[in-house]
This record gives sequence, structure tokens and C-alpha cells, in this order.
Amino acid sequence: MDDVVQSVCREALMARERGSEPRSLRAWLRTLTRRKLDDRVRHWSAGRRDAAEAEDGLVDVASPLPSALEVAQGAELDGRVREAFDSLPDDQRRVLELQWDEQLDTATIAARMERTPGAVRILRCRALAAVARALQD
Repeated sequence: MDDVVQSVCREALMARERGSEPRSLRAWLRTLTRRKLDDRVRHWSAGRRDAAEAEDGLVDVASPLPSALEVAQGAELDGRVREAFDSLPDDQRRVLELQWDEQLDTATIAARMERTPGAVRILRCRALAAVARALQD
């Protein structure tokens, strides 16, 4: 589970560096997390299928649907993302909301929050780092 969390956080930071800004941070993180978990399910399903083929030459048809455990883990991670976001200080949460929900650029966010663009970038970086730390715990 930790590697999924790290992968989600890494992709979020890389998307920000590329200037790729989703409309809604929460929805985007949930979608990204779900996609990563689906990839994990496919990976392990393929491993089971390959092992079955090696043993007896038959293909083990794995269900494309996630198991109850995998669904529970996804729901738990969704909840952890929500909690991490909600636990941010107001200014950090506001920066992320303005950037991803309202799709404002750094200069506009700075003007709206009455801060410098550099201060907004620092707040954004601290917010993403705090979410990443919360998800790793």
C-alpha cells in the first residue's frame, strides 16, 4: 500500500511541475489512486495467471473486478486522502483549492490571497508535502 501512496504523491508533484492542473484536486487524487490500485490488481492477477500456466498449462481466469479487500483498501486510501487534505492549515488548503478547483494560476492566487507568487509556491509545496507525509503514516 505504501508504494501506491508514494506513486500517487510522486505523480501529483510531477503533474504540478509540468503545469498539468486538474479541475478538482480531491477527485483527481481519488481517480489517480483508483487507477494505481487497478494497475496493482492487474499486475497481481497476471502473476497468478502466469504461475497457473507454468504449473499445469491452463490459464487461470482471474476476475477483472477487484476483491473485497482491494475495494476496502481503495476506500481506506480515499478516506486518508480526504483526511489529509482536510487537516491542512487553511492557507495551504486554500492554495490547492484555488489552483485545482478553480484552475487559477500562481499570480492570480497570489493576488487573491494577498501574498507574493513566491509565498504561494511555498504554501503549495508545503501542502503537497504535508499530504504526502499524512498518507505515508
